[in-house]
Amino acid sequence: MIPRACGTWWRKLNKDRDRYARDTETILKDAQAKEADSDTQELRAARFDLGEGFLELGLVLSSLYFLAKRPFFPVLGAVAAVIGTALGIAVFLGEVALASRLCPPLNP
Repeated sequence: MIPRACGTWWRKLNKDRDRYARDTETILKDAQAKEADSDTQELRAARFDLGEGFLELGLVLSSLYFLAKRPFFPVLGAVAAVIGTALGIAVFLGEVALASRLCPPLNP
């Protein structure tokens, strides 16, 4: 038998346990939604980085023209810069179809 003073305390503990169980479900759903958003933003950042890499490659290839005096370096540089620019614009505007073809997700 539980004494009267302990009974009140025991009911309070049970009520707190039920409240924490409900709070846990709410917090878990919120955390899962934030994790999904975080994964989306991480993938978007990786695609922006890829576009930036192509822009830098275009700059380097174009600069090689001044050292080697070969006409194909500026052409390759321009192609790389166009790819980088297109990828950056596509990601910025949310065109996931083009961006996903150029940089597929790592975890399907």
